[in-house]
Amino acid sequence: NHGAYIDVFPLDWHPDNKKDIKIFNLKNKYYLFVIARSYHKKKKKNYKQFVGKILTMFTSVKRGLKKRDKLLKSNKGKTYLANYSGAWGEKEIMPACWYDSGVELEFEGVKVVAPKEYDAWLTQVYGDYMQFPPEEKRVSHHHNEIIDLKKSYKEYVKQGEI
Repeated sequence: NHGAYIDVFPLDWHPDNKKDIKIFNLKNKYYLFVIARSYHKKKKKNYKQFVGKILTMFTSVKRGLKKRDKLLKSNKGKTYLANYSGAWGEKEIMPACWYDSGVELEFEGVKVVAPKEYDAWLTQVYGDYMQFPPEEKRVSHHHNEIIDLKKSYKEYVKQGEI
């Protein structure tokens, strides 16, 4: 057993036209700044945090969370979905119809349901995903942790696992 790895991709609605995208991005950044206020209490204050605190002082963190949730769930006239928690930015904005119905695929011996347009999705995010990257770029982009209450971390260091 090597553990369980689960990727969760929360999908939210994304505006269709440039004007709505600008308004959406401004609101989203504002609410993110309101939410981030609660995480920056102990850190050394800087100019941006000071200005941000002044601009967001009339919105509570709880209200910021609710307003952002409502903004992301608003789907009026929208045909795109985005993973705002993802690492790939605009590459993760996809037509909603790509997710209409799933298709069953086999992945490493396990049957999984993938988006209908999985090939277009993978190509948009990763490019030519069927080609291996050069050997020097074949490194993990994930952080792993070992939690073992019966064995010292020094044992793992000796074995070269950390």
